[in-house]
Amino acid sequence: PEGVESIGYAAFYKCSSLMNLTLPSSVTTIDDFAFECCDSLSSVTIPSNVTSIGSYAFYACPKLKTMEFLGEPPVFGSYSYSTPVTFYAYAGHGWENWNVPSGVVLTIRDLTVESIAINGSATIETSGTVNYVCSATWNDGMTTTVSPTWSVTPNTYASVSKAGIVTNKNTTTTDQTATLTA
Repeated sequence: PEGVESIGYAAFYKCSSLMNLTLPSSVTTIDDFAFECCDSLSSVTIPSNVTSIGSYAFYACPKLKTMEFLGEPPVFGSYSYSTPVTFYAYAGHGWENWNVPSGVVLTIRDLTVESIAINGSATIETSGTVNYVCSATWNDGMTTTVSPTWSVTPNTYASVSKAGIVTNKNTTTTDQTATLTA
């Protein structure tokens, strides 16, 4: 469950019911023998916070053919996985310079935006300003603040700066609707 930081020594050793495993984002270490001999395990997703995978952690998992890494390459212990196996990783996380061991196929995926969120108040007081923040969720699961090109329409009621600060131009005494886009 979320909140677990370490998968302990031989925690799931010979667990035959594991098939597809996505570890919670809170996990930072996978200890020695953690998933050794899980004979039904076919795919694993390693969160971006994992910095080390212990010796024999995924060894002797005969159906394990794919491992997806959401962050930087962790430090691998001896025989951390059985080969052949395909590693999927994302561009920009340091995998481009990783020394690919024998028996591993490394596929680097491009980062793409899955969704954008604009956060800020839905209303602006007369002669007031509101700061809006835009965040992007990427296909590797990460969310980052981004700096889009902002626009507001109609611009007779409000203006927007490059930093996402919307200012009410106070040109009318009645409520007006303006649309903010990023």
